[in-house]
Amino acid sequence: MLLDEPISHLDIQHQIEILELAGKMAKEGKSIVAVLHDLNFASMYCDHLIMLKDGAIVAQGEPQKVLTEEIVKKVYGVKPFIIDGMNGNRPYVLPLKKQGA
Repeated sequence: MLLDEPISHLDIQHQIEILELAGKMAKEGKSIVAVLHDLNFASMYCDHLIMLKDGAIVAQGEPQKVLTEEIVKKVYGVKPFIIDGMNGNRPYVLPLKKQGA
C-alpha cells in the first residue's frame, strides 16, 4: 500500500489512528510505503526510513541510524537537537532556532 502524506492536515488523534492502522496492516504481512514529512512520526512508526534531498537518497535504514544530527542538518539545513531513547528507543528530533532569529 502506498500512502502519500496520509497524516497531513489531521489532528494528532487521527494521525496516530492512521499510523497505527498502517502498522497493524504491516504486521499482518502487507507492505506499506508512506511519505511522511514529520520526522518524529516517521521515527515512532516506521522501521526503515529513506531520507531524500533533491530526489537523491541521502541515508536509509533504521530510525536510529538515519535521524542523526549530521543527516538531518544535511537534508534540511537546520541543526537539530536529537533526544535518544524516546518512544521505544527511537530518536526524537527537535529543530533548533537559527542564531539571531
